[in-house]
Amino acid sequence: MKAKTFKNKFNSSIELVCKDEAIVSCAWDCIGDLKLHSNSASTGVNPGNDDNNNNDDISEENETTTAVDMETQRNRKVFRWRKKDVSLSDKCFTQEKNEIEDIKSPLEYFRKFWKGDINEFVAQQTNLYSTQKSGTSMNTTKPEMEQFIEMHLKMGLIQLPSYKLDWSQKMRYQTIAEQMPLNRYEKLRSDLHFVDNSVLEQNA
Repeated sequence: MKAKTFKNKFNSSIELVCKDEAIVSCAWDCIGDLKLHSNSASTGVNPGNDDNNNNDDISEENETTTAVDMETQRNRKVFRWRKKDVSLSDKCFTQEKNEIEDIKSPLEYFRKFWKGDINEFVAQQTNLYSTQKSGTSMNTTKPEMEQFIEMHLKMGLIQLPSYKLDWSQKMRYQTIAEQMPLNRYEKLRSDLHFVDNSVLEQNA
């Protein structure tokens, strides 16, 4: 007969007497399992379920990730560089010299889009609108309207917080201020028109 003391996972000691140590070990495992299940039954919790559930969740996540990776791998296009001789075209660009226009000034290019008859038309509509509004025509002309458009283009290049500063003493911009007085500029600015309002009212 041999006596052997074992310690289980609960740190409790028990002494078993048996001829065969293997039988003693088997018996002790059974005792430990019975005690574990007994404690679980009293608390109503199965300690093994959480581990199993966690393992199942991890397994499902791994399977989902693997499936997504495989689908991405199947849809991915594979591009391979291949060495190939480039065929050169024997055609060349030719153009007669007389077809190429000479380089023009910025003003000449602008007048290709904003032609002189536009300024004349705007001057007529502005005079008409000022007459309809106040009973007195502004008597603006095509050259004055060209100056007005020129002033606006320059104001777009040299921007100030207020257009009135171009005529101020401290920040006076000669290129604009010398074109026309501030009062005349503001009058043109307020009455500038491109269409007859009476025609719009009739169409409405």
